[in-house]
Amino acid sequence: MAVLGTFGRIVIKRSAPQPEVMSFGAINKAQKLYTLTQTGYRNGDLVEIASATNWPNASATDVGLVPAYVASIPPEWRDRLEMVDYTEPYPAALGSTPYKNQLYISVDQLNRIAFYRNRNSALRNVKADRESLDAIEAGDTLEFRLVNDWRIECGLKGWNLSLDAQELDTTGLGDKFFDGVKSTIKGGGTFDFIVERETIDSKNSTIISLPNYQNAVLWTGSTDVTTLLDASITNNNPDTTGNYNNASVTGVEPAPRQYELMARSGTSNLMRLLLETQDQAEADAEFWMITEEAARSGGASVVKESGDLFYRTKIIITSNAISTAAADIITGSAAFVTVREIELLEGV
Repeated sequence: MAVLGTFGRIVIKRSAPQPEVMSFGAINKAQKLYTLTQTGYRNGDLVEIASATNWPNASATDVGLVPAYVASIPPEWRDRLEMVDYTEPYPAALGSTPYKNQLYISVDQLNRIAFYRNRNSALRNVKADRESLDAIEAGDTLEFRLVNDWRIECGLKGWNLSLDAQELDTTGLGDKFFDGVKSTIKGGGTFDFIVERETIDSKNSTIISLPNYQNAVLWTGSTDVTTLLDASITNNNPDTTGNYNNASVTGVEPAPRQYELMARSGTSNLMRLLLETQDQAEADAEFWMITEEAARSGGASVVKESGDLFYRTKIIITSNAISTAAADIITGSAAFVTVREIELLEGV
């Protein structure tokens, strides 16, 4: 059976790769490359390197490296924080509070990475801009993990959901990929989506030294402040918008919410969408069957009401087309298969 509808929501995301404990034998100092043992890292990823030596800084007293970011991040962005929540502890050799620095990486076809202080260089794999690995010694312990998983939420403008896996054309998955997931496919279909372009993006973020996470932005009356583990806030005179501009966050290592904001500001929705959908992307999907007459004539702001029916499942996008012709929005269409039971639910 197939069901067609108009509204819904897709949250495109990725499965975060496992943290990588660097092996000295996998380092090529001449080429400034490291051969990964884990998979799932991508060009342009921002990673956090934990070490006991404060690498790549020359001294243990040098301040941490993080991306430059827009100082006046709009308050509405505070609900879009996406730092990867790893449960794996750091290696014992690093202790409970290792030095942490952030760099961009490039990944080549042999699963080798290079570190960069500029995302443009990482995306283009510019050899001249690679971070030197000469300071890493055989006895050093370094571990890096993904900082930001680049999830993106899209509104649906139309969809077709098949509830029977036997009816699906799975050629878009490819033979090798299909063999790995065919037992979990429950259905599939197509959808048209829309997402804001976000012109505020800083386009390219450069890694800078940032003592005490200065120029942090905090909000009055927000739970963001309470998650900083009782960090002390200095220069805390709010401006007319309620932001603590140029505040210095101290007393916490690291400041989790601030790290998320820094990583978020340098990545536009268009960049996220292109990078997430160039392979078979995962997404959480809700296909809404709006019942209220007023909602039927609504726009992108339509929300589920009590009693509204909707399908919820997890999908893998097998093919897609993206249009960037409009000035303020990105539109597109995609085909997908579902890899979890399709639940019929009711709004509350």
